[in-house]
Amino acid sequence: DTEQPIYLHQHNRNSHMVVFGMTRVGKTRLMCNIVAQDIRNGEAVLIIDPKSDLELLQDIVAACKVAGREKDLMILHAGMPEFSAKYNPLNNFVNISEIATRVTGAISAEGEGQQFKDFEWKFLNIVSTCLMEMGEPISYATLAFYVTRPKHLLYQYGEKMFPMKDPRY
Repeated sequence: DTEQPIYLHQHNRNSHMVVFGMTRVGKTRLMCNIVAQDIRNGEAVLIIDPKSDLELLQDIVAACKVAGREKDLMILHAGMPEFSAKYNPLNNFVNISEIATRVTGAISAEGEGQQFKDFEWKFLNIVSTCLMEMGEPISYATLAFYVTRPKHLLYQYGEKMFPMKDPRY
């Protein structure tokens, strides 16, 4: 019947937490306080907010400023690409063939689709290998550019890999 303070000691927060409640009872406010505490304590914080609560985002930015951790803040937000961190799923790989595998993974491999997928994989693997050897960035944009302009890739590759010492000869 009466409101009472609730305390959650830091040493009890070493696992997952779920908060349930009706609308407008303070779930977001609780989360803002917990997140601000973790930011002040130097903890890593990951927040997934499907509702894109602007007040929550503002509180997180403010907590980072107060704690002197602005450089640690990374926002991934599809609705605000101007503020969002960029992610290139083709940037990190061990073997260059992983690029072609990632790009062609969504192509149907049934019936004649398998032949097309195999061809596309080989072509993308060649383009990716050339880009890597030339020291060019590998992204969906660069792959799309060179896949549609193979002659341009050939010229670029030749100039980069086999430069002429004296243009008069």
